[in-house]
Amino acid sequence: MKKSVSLQFSKAAQTYEKETIVQKSSAKELKTFIESDNISGKGIDLGCGTGTLDNLPNTNIVGIDISPKMIEKYTEKNQIGIVADIENLPFKNHSFDFAISNFSLHWTNLEKSIQEIHRVLKPNGYLILSIPVKNSFNIIKQILGTETFQFPSQEKVINIISRRFIIKKYHTKTYEIKFKSTIQMLKHLKNTGTTTYKNGKTLGKKLKNYKKLTSFKGEITLNFEVLFIKAIRINTI
Repeated sequence: MKKSVSLQFSKAAQTYEKETIVQKSSAKELKTFIESDNISGKGIDLGCGTGTLDNLPNTNIVGIDISPKMIEKYTEKNQIGIVADIENLPFKNHSFDFAISNFSLHWTNLEKSIQEIHRVLKPNGYLILSIPVKNSFNIIKQILGTETFQFPSQEKVINIISRRFIIKKYHTKTYEIKFKSTIQMLKHLKNTGTTTYKNGKTLGKKLKNYKKLTSFKGEITLNFEVLFIKAIRINTI
């Protein structure tokens, strides 16, 4: 699965910057989290993409992404970008003052990625993140009659993070994008590296669902239910 995720985002590297409407909006929200506590120092941007979280004041950021092409685009405007897996970060313990992640941790095994983030953060280091959660992509579920992308529930995300962090603040926010057709919607998702299938499906099943989606006529609204969290590292684990 990791190879397929890397490939799909590499394919979208040229179109990602233009198409990521929701991701840019959530990045602005995350920046307010940082500014409200004057978080500074050395940070890590997990799943950095092309750099929606650049230009953070008083910070020195290392971008991490599983896609080589995304890192190529990221380093065009940022100093340091590394191709790496969030579940297995190539850094020593206690390397960073804070970690930030915008729209990326749902592509990982949350248990493993949160454990790794805890490991590389310094004592009392901050974790600031946004992640789409359950009830996103409702229209796709309605048309297909099944959930093809298993977004984690808000409860699951909070539970996993709470084992290793003290959650200081969280809230959810709904974003919507309107499209003239499902074909336009599917093109948008492809251009942002997003698939309606998180887990592998057969080609036959994909084609069947594609036909079902494109048979839907009229305007369509795609929703994203996004969870924002600010947390501080627990030092006893």
